[in-house]
Order: sequence, then C-alpha cells, then structure tokens
Amino acid sequence: GLILQWGAASSAYNTITFPLAFPTACLQVVAAADSADPWGFSLVSAKTQANFTVIRQRANGTIWFAVGY
Repeated sequence: GLILQWGAASSAYNTITFPLAFPTACLQVVAAADSADPWGFSLVSAKTQANFTVIRQRANGTIWFAVGY
C-alpha cells in the first residue's frame, strides 16, 4: 500500500533517514523552509528508499513530506 511519512530537519545540509524505509520505492519528497524569511528555501536531492539529502538556505529548518510504497 501507499506509505506517507513526514518530519523536520534543523541543519543546513542533512541526510535524513526515513523512519520506515520504503519497501519498493520512494515516489516523491517535498520539502519547505520552516522560516519567516520569504527568501528561505529547501532543496531535496539524492532520494533513495531509505533516505534523502536536504540543503537549505536562509531558513531556520526544513519540514518534509514523502510518499512511497
């Protein structure tokens, strides 16, 4: 079935391990800057079934949401 996961990260460059590795595939990870700065952003890269990398600029942290199966 479909698996939904979410969380938060606080460092500028972070490899985030999913609480539960997706057994088949991670379809998408969406990240957003957790900040009052309108120019803050978060970028997702290196997505796998077990983790992904997030890079953020001008933000206090990152919130993320992942979908897979």
